[in-house]
Amino acid sequence: MFRLLLLFLSGGATLMLLALPALLRLLPPNSIFGVCVGAALKSPALWYEINQGAGRRMFRAGVVTIIFALGLYCIPGLSTGAYYASCAIVMMGMFVSGLVKTARHLNHYNHK
Repeated sequence: MFRLLLLFLSGGATLMLLALPALLRLLPPNSIFGVCVGAALKSPALWYEINQGAGRRMFRAGVVTIIFALGLYCIPGLSTGAYYASCAIVMMGMFVSGLVKTARHLNHYNHK
């Protein structure tokens, strides 16, 4: 189960690292990295606002993944399958939730 812990720790850390450029507004508007559709491409101000929100959500998904991976690892008697399923559900749930919230945020600007 230790290898799964490392997998989810590295997965959470990867999400956090990938979120940093958008979260810290380090990326100029582009069509490769970040939210590159709809209202995000209308102006640099919207680009930074929308991508910062998406970065914040992705960073949060990484943090929650790491917390759950560490917390569940400390539960005695938890089977490897239960650990894997629980961590995967949390990680994917947070990631998909962030995508949905980002899509709603983007949709808000598309209707203005």
